[in-house]
Amino acid sequence: MTDIVTPSARAQATSLALAALTSRPLYLDTETTGLGAGAEIVEVCLLEADGSVLLTSLVRRSGHPGRCRAHPRHQRRRGGPPFTWPELSGRRLPN
Repeated sequence: MTDIVTPSARAQATSLALAALTSRPLYLDTETTGLGAGAEIVEVCLLEADGSVLLTSLVRRSGHPGRCRAHPRHQRRRGGPPFTWPELSGRRLPN
């Protein structure tokens, strides 16, 4: 297979990637109940660029204070997840 990326395009992509990583981006990963308008976040994780975990938590769905059949991870935790999304999103992270 012929490489269609030119050396200058590869160098530019490498430069952009290095600039992004040196700016210490944060990555937000979520698990949801689906993709539709009624979908809710059920798990959230915030990572640093080096992979260090800043925050990881299950999220209690609105209107579902206890166990949730929609997501297997919630079934393993007695009493359901500790926070709703508004409670979790308003928390400050440690410095």
